[in-house]
This record gives sequence, C-alpha cells and structure tokens, in this order.
Amino acid sequence: MLRRVLLLGACGSAFALESVVELRIAGGKLPEAQRRIVALQGDRLRWRVSSDAPGELHLHAYRLAVRVGPGSPQELAFTAAATGRFPLEWHAGAGQHHEAPLAWLEVRPR
Repeated sequence: MLRRVLLLGACGSAFALESVVELRIAGGKLPEAQRRIVALQGDRLRWRVSSDAPGELHLHAYRLAVRVGPGSPQELAFTAAATGRFPLEWHAGAGQHHEAPLAWLEVRPR
C-alpha cells in the first residue's frame, strides 16, 4: 500500500512528498507490486515494515536498517537525499548477507 502526502515548504518552488509504504515481508519476499519503490530526490519516505519471520531489512548506500519480527512491525523514516537505484536486502539469519535484493528503491532527480 502506498500513500503520498504533499508537504508544502515555506521556501522555493519545489514540493517534497511524503510516501508512506507498508512493506509486508512473507517467506522472505515482498509482493511483486512492492519490489520497486520510486521517489523523487528530497521526498520524505516512511516505511512500515512487518515480517512473518525475524530478520533485518537493510537499505544499502543509505546505511539504514531495521529489525523486525512476527507481531512487531517497525518504522523506517528518512529523506531520499541520494539519487540512484539502491537495493533493499532482507537478512533472515546470521551470516545471510549475499542474497538477491528483496526490492529496489529508485530515487530520481527532482
């Protein structure tokens, strides 16, 4: 589920959006519709992450991570400052750090 909220700034003509995304990891995977998240540079992103198994979601390059488990959803909030295509990786257990990305964050220039 994706919800976008317009944040009005007092300065400049560019508008930043806040994107709220519910990421529901099941069986170590996300639904197909959530495997590519697109934002514009400067957007505020808020992800509500839940999983049916304990693990850690990493957004590499941004150096962000959140630990989640069954019945304990967590929130990850940040500003999409860097442009590019960044992998989201799910680490279900110790030493599991070389799997294919769970999803991709694409941040486009404003």
